[in-house]
Amino acid sequence: MSISTSVVVRPSTYLSLALLAMGMLLLTCAAMLATSATDETALVFRQLLIVLCVVAAIYSFLSRARFRTIFIIDISASGVIRLRHTEQAALTQSTVQISDLQERGEIVQLQRDSTLWSMLLLLRFQSGNGLIHTVIVLPDSLDDASFRALTIACHWIASQGAETQT
Repeated sequence: MSISTSVVVRPSTYLSLALLAMGMLLLTCAAMLATSATDETALVFRQLLIVLCVVAAIYSFLSRARFRTIFIIDISASGVIRLRHTEQAALTQSTVQISDLQERGEIVQLQRDSTLWSMLLLLRFQSGNGLIHTVIVLPDSLDDASFRALTIACHWIASQGAETQT
């Protein structure tokens, strides 16, 4: 069995909708706190909660933009991982060439603190210069076969430890 795979990880619609819903819920809580009648002793605490909800909602909305990057992950049969990311929203699986990935991809290592669940992959990669890249992979980020292949390859690399990651 070969773990060699190349996948294009697109931004997750589920994650984007969840962040939008969380931001809207926080703004609703802030509005409810602003319109509720309370005594003057809790005024400062209530204002602090309103500001906290609004700041968290803004952060949630801005996080949606942060997770719009497309990642291309190429894993060789020996467990070497090449990572490339792009902002091109129109990138398709058919435009990805293995030689292009090998020429421009950055060699990274899968970190031990990566989360490998059946419906969520929270992949943390470290490049040669120490930069950490976090890739959130949900099932809607790629097709079923690619998600399964990436999950198997990441589990295999994690089980091998640092000896396969060069």
